[in-house]
Amino acid sequence: MQQGNAVWQLGKRELRTSLSDVSLSFAQITVKISITLSVLWSIRRSVEQRESTEQESAEFMRKHRRTSWAMKKTVAVRAKVMDPHSSLKEVYHEKLKQDRESDQQRIKEYAKELHDMKTRVTDRPHRKTPRLTQSDYAEGSWFE
Repeated sequence: MQQGNAVWQLGKRELRTSLSDVSLSFAQITVKISITLSVLWSIRRSVEQRESTEQESAEFMRKHRRTSWAMKKTVAVRAKVMDPHSSLKEVYHEKLKQDRESDQQRIKEYAKELHDMKTRVTDRPHRKTPRLTQSDYAEGSWFE
């Protein structure tokens, strides 16, 4: 086995080791562990795999949020279009518009009736003149 110092980048940590053995010290206790090159490569591979899995899941979640937001928006628009019920605000404005139109129609009808009544009054003969009958018309006495 080759002896020497190697520096391994493992995620956010850096591992300095000699290729033959590593000494770890925990509170005055020193333990010698023999680490081979294949073990270091497998550790590195597992860390890289974990990071790539985290990145893939984060990307999947971003994509899922975007698609679900778009779908939610589409569903809301379609539901509003297909819903036979209207919102209170829409109903209020619609009813107000109908009331205004009916008021305008009533005002026009009233003005027309008033005009018709005035024309009937002005066109009607005065009561001081004698009433003529059909026989008066036939005789021509109405002309005199």
